[in-house]
Amino acid sequence: MKLSIEKQTLAGFGIASAVLVGINALSYWSSLKHQQTTKWVSHTHQVLQKLESTHAELTEAETGQRGYLITGQESYLEVYDRSIGSVNQHIQELQTLIADNADQQQLLYTLKPLIAERLAALSQVIELRKDEGFGAARIGVKTSRGTEIMTRIRQVLREMENEETELLEQRVKQQQTASITQNLVFSMGILFNIVVFYWLYRAISHEIAQRQQAQAGLQQMNEHLEHRVEERTTALQAANQALSAKINALQETEAALQDNYNLLETIINSNPNPIFVRDLQGRYRFMNVPGAALFNKSIDEIVGRDSCLLFPPEATTKVKADDERIFASGQAETYEETLAIDGEWRTYLTTKTAYRDAQGNIEGLVGFSRDITYLKQAEKALRYANEELEQRVRQRTAELEQVNATLAEREALLRLFIENVPLAVAMFDRQMRYLATSQRWLEDYHLGEQDIIGRSHYEVFPEIADRWQAVHQRCLAGITAKFEEDYFLRADGTENWERREIHPWRNSIGEVGGLVIFTENITQRKEADEKLKEANAELVRSNSELEQFAYVASHDLREPLRKIKSYTELLAEDYQGQLDATADKYMAYITDGAERMQALISDLLTYSRVGKGDLTKEPVNLESVVNRILTDLSLTISETNAKITLKPLPTIDANFHQMVQLYQNLIANALKFRGEAPPEILIQAQLKHDQWLFSIQDNGIGIKPQYLERIFVIFQRLHSRSKYPGTGIGLAICRKIVERHGGQIWVESEERKGTTFYFTFPYASKLVS
Repeated sequence: MKLSIEKQTLAGFGIASAVLVGINALSYWSSLKHQQTTKWVSHTHQVLQKLESTHAELTEAETGQRGYLITGQESYLEVYDRSIGSVNQHIQELQTLIADNADQQQLLYTLKPLIAERLAALSQVIELRKDEGFGAARIGVKTSRGTEIMTRIRQVLREMENEETELLEQRVKQQQTASITQNLVFSMGILFNIVVFYWLYRAISHEIAQRQQAQAGLQQMNEHLEHRVEERTTALQAANQALSAKINALQETEAALQDNYNLLETIINSNPNPIFVRDLQGRYRFMNVPGAALFNKSIDEIVGRDSCLLFPPEATTKVKADDERIFASGQAETYEETLAIDGEWRTYLTTKTAYRDAQGNIEGLVGFSRDITYLKQAEKALRYANEELEQRVRQRTAELEQVNATLAEREALLRLFIENVPLAVAMFDRQMRYLATSQRWLEDYHLGEQDIIGRSHYEVFPEIADRWQAVHQRCLAGITAKFEEDYFLRADGTENWERREIHPWRNSIGEVGGLVIFTENITQRKEADEKLKEANAELVRSNSELEQFAYVASHDLREPLRKIKSYTELLAEDYQGQLDATADKYMAYITDGAERMQALISDLLTYSRVGKGDLTKEPVNLESVVNRILTDLSLTISETNAKITLKPLPTIDANFHQMVQLYQNLIANALKFRGEAPPEILIQAQLKHDQWLFSIQDNGIGIKPQYLERIFVIFQRLHSRSKYPGTGIGLAICRKIVERHGGQIWVESEERKGTTFYFTFPYASKLVS
């Protein structure tokens, strides 16, 4: 049954009104959703910005602190203080921004004490720089955990940035989805209403045309059937009344349709995005106010014109091609298009769909556009950020791979070194399990070919005392232990003496990863030391007895020799000329031998006295001592035309008589062992480090290199007595005097070019037993 035009109109208006209500509801919901997602995208950008600002201000604070540490300029402290305030402000703002995210709040709770600790360390180093100077501050920097803490801060910030980046990607996608949904809902609703209104318009127009034709037929029929007017006047009046009622209803319908059209136009013009209608020829049949405003034109300037009015030729060609494709397929299309509008490139998300007449023929298309330029810019920025992040990840991965390769190589080299080092070395983890050992370790502890890697040190050596386990634990806390001598009783009953060193080794983050133990078996050295001590004690005793014997012998021999010499001289005086020449020669031999024996005994007695008893010391002015000796030797100096150069000599803590003996022997030797040229003797002293260096230099006959050490040995002579008289004890006495005063004596000489005797005394002279 065909519905009347009134019912069709009412049905159409009812459907259109319902669709409008639904469109408005969905549009309002989509708008709220879009606003919400846009707000969250902006919120995420704010969080990312605050995280980046926090890291930048921390870096700026470190820069200010380092600048002040190096230069001491107060301007760097201003940078430091400003950065500290900014960091605290950013942390407070972050706490407000991430109040909705429990995961981010947890990371922030981890971050805040790390930042506080880092700022405290920076402040502490600054105070050290102010109070104690650069050296103390530099030590404070080295001993602080600044690098470790800053690494942890960057890690937490990176985790928070990663969380916000993931949220940003999700919210941008939600924003795009909400925008597309809003456009599609609004577009389809508007399109449906346009089709309904267009269908109503065609139906009403058709009804009006039919009624106009009916009126014309009626008029013609009235002319031909006037004679039947009277008969049918009543019927016609009734029909006219009915027709008038229908016309009134139609007029009311047209007025209602116009009202709905005005309402629809108001709704369309209220949409902030361009909405347009084009016919098959590409001419605009409709453009809403925002669309016309986009091109700085009025609606009247656009309606009836084609796309070339609004777009450049190349864009117009693309627009027409897109329209033809939609006309051909009859399907709606949504795509992005970038256009230059007023010299600025803008990107739009456009949805176009064909609209049809009552018979289903395509008469044009309806389009909806939305400016998504800022979304594209955000996508581009996000894409660049992702690309940069991926590049950093790849770069960091490559660096880590390189570091791992280097660590593996170093570990292999370390194991090779430890295994082949000619020392007893073992490396342990924190549970004292073996990580590596040297071959010497296996040999010294008789472990043979056992595979002890991974086994506990206390399992391999169950006899280890508890005190050593306590030492290991202290070393695992970070200290180094050294033991020069330690007694170790092995499980098999073997007694050993060992020297030990225990060092903690640290992993890549600075934590103690285990211990490295060095041991040396010093049992043989210990036994040798004991034997050496016994031998030294025996030598001291023997030397003491020998010195006592020399003293007694030299003292007791002086009287018999004096008698031999005296009676020989009396015999020579009383019987001179009464005996033959042979007897006179023999008596001369006896007298000469007795004199030489007396000199030898006298020097031997002097030698024994040098080391006998306690060494009494007093302040001795060596320059006065030498001047006294030069006075005593003035006759010899005059006879030899010697030139003596005496430079300033110090006052030292020494035995006065032995200093006289020392310089007397050395100066006399320089005068005695002279060459053909007159003697030139230089006497001087220098303070070097913590000791005095004395020297006596001459230009005499010199000494051959092979005899340089021999000359200090008692009774050793390099020349015959006839040429250079003496007993060969003088230099031995000098050596004993110098060594008893805690010094050393040596000689440097070149044959026929002179000799220099050097000897040293401590700056603070001390008794040497």
